[in-house]
Amino acid sequence: MFNTVFISHAKEDSKTAENLYDFLISNSYDPWLDKKKLHPGENWEIEIMSALKKSDYIILLFSKTSVTKRSFIQREYSYALKYCEEKLDTDIFIIPCIIDDCEIPEKFRKFQWIELTDPDSFERILGALNKQRKKVIEAEKKDHDKIVSEIDLIKDDREEKLSVIGTHVLRAMGEGQAKKLIEIIFANDNTDDTIQKILNNFNTEQLNEEENLSEEQKETPGKYEILQNGKGKILILIKARQGGPDNPRIVYDGGSEALLYRSRESSLMLKEISQEARKPLSSADEVLVVETDGDEVHREYVVPMRIVRDLEALMK
Repeated sequence: MFNTVFISHAKEDSKTAENLYDFLISNSYDPWLDKKKLHPGENWEIEIMSALKKSDYIILLFSKTSVTKRSFIQREYSYALKYCEEKLDTDIFIIPCIIDDCEIPEKFRKFQWIELTDPDSFERILGALNKQRKKVIEAEKKDHDKIVSEIDLIKDDREEKLSVIGTHVLRAMGEGQAKKLIEIIFANDNTDDTIQKILNNFNTEQLNEEENLSEEQKETPGKYEILQNGKGKILILIKARQGGPDNPRIVYDGGSEALLYRSRESSLMLKEISQEARKPLSSADEVLVVETDGDEVHREYVVPMRIVRDLEALMK
């Protein structure tokens, strides 16, 4: 959908944030605002970090209070810039908004800002969101059409079509988009059966790297915790490791162990997974991994789940 919007604000500016939240809701966007989204008992810091990471846009509400306040909002600013590094230079991702007569922090001045005192400010924000959304949808459609054209050239060779989808669609679009494509291409087929065949092929192909792990890599113990919030989102806490993740994933068969593959040089076997955690972990599409150094968050990233039949057999 490409419609998630994180609204960053100081609590003193809550009224403005709520007005913007309501406006975006009425225009078919999915804004995230702590006062609206957080539930009693949830770890608010983890929820905010997760929402920031997953958002398609980040709106920063700057005021004399927020830019001078020593609080978590300064971390939100830092994460906004961090996630912006993953975007194209021409993407609209961070939208600075000025509530009052304040100075925008130097690091955000390269982004065109808008003054909320303007009567059409909300409409202009909506225009920016719609512009970026249209750009992304058109790019996805182009990828979609390219793959469909490639499959059409194969004509009636069903197995080769499955191979093309497995190697191109799943990697480029993820499983959600792939399932939509499969339904289009095999409209008269048993969709669930086709999807399972493709996912099985994909898992086998993608797990070759795990099969080549050394015994030392496979048995890295490490301390970890598995948590689940009220919405069913799963968080895995581990001690910080050297080097960043590269195409990370978790391989799991529903049992007492799972492999967290961070990169070719780093992996972690999650052992003694509790009975309570197994079902939620098995049904999750992705989890949020947070690496900590003492009481400080070192890095965090979303990791897709890969469900296999027998993890032990796969790693022999």
